Amino acid sequence: MIEGLVDFGYEVCVLTSTHGVEQAQIDGHVYRKLRILDRSTRISQIKSIRDARFNYRATYQLTQEFAPDLCFSWSIRGLSILPALAVQDAGVKIVFS
Repeated sequence: MIEGLVDFGYEVCVLTSTHGVEQAQIDGHVYRKLRILDRSTRISQIKSIRDARFNYRATYQLTQEFAPDLCFSWSIRGLSILPALAVQDAGVKIVFS
């Protein structure tokens, strides 16, 4: 889908989680930065608060840098609603799937 949009002349940026990779990375149009929240133990719940804040800041910053006309949000499971709120706070319209 990304390449199809690029072929039509659209500038595309994908912000996703680091699930499946060892650390944050950028690969072409794909930014693997967001942290999956783990709420399985009390200690991991505390870390999840920190990670949720990180996700908000990372999303807000990339939204400001990229300045999209629209954001499409698909499968935010494990991330909380904060990345979507960051997009809205940056003044960008968001569409959910």
